[in-house]
Amino acid sequence: MDQEFFFSCFDKEVRFLEECQIDGIRPMPYILSDLYCDSDPEVTIISNDLYEFTFFKATNLAEIHTKTSNKNISSSVIRDLIIIDRSRRSIEYNLTKILQLEASK
Repeated sequence: MDQEFFFSCFDKEVRFLEECQIDGIRPMPYILSDLYCDSDPEVTIISNDLYEFTFFKATNLAEIHTKTSNKNISSSVIRDLIIIDRSRRSIEYNLTKILQLEASK
């Protein structure tokens, strides 16, 4: 399998998040720029006022961080976090494979 396959799978997950109306998804060119930039240790996929979804290159893990530590979290935000978490493993896997294949070139 090549990078195009894993990119297609990653793109499918991002489109799923867009279809679920997740707010703050970064445009694909910015995500890919972060992914291929060696000096950037992380790739922010989603960022808004309430939470951030970031892939860390060193560990190949994606994490969701809320920005509302002193506030109540609404049910709509909880829904968004559950949807994002559903895609997290697939996004981790596909971005890891893309980076591995890039490194082996």
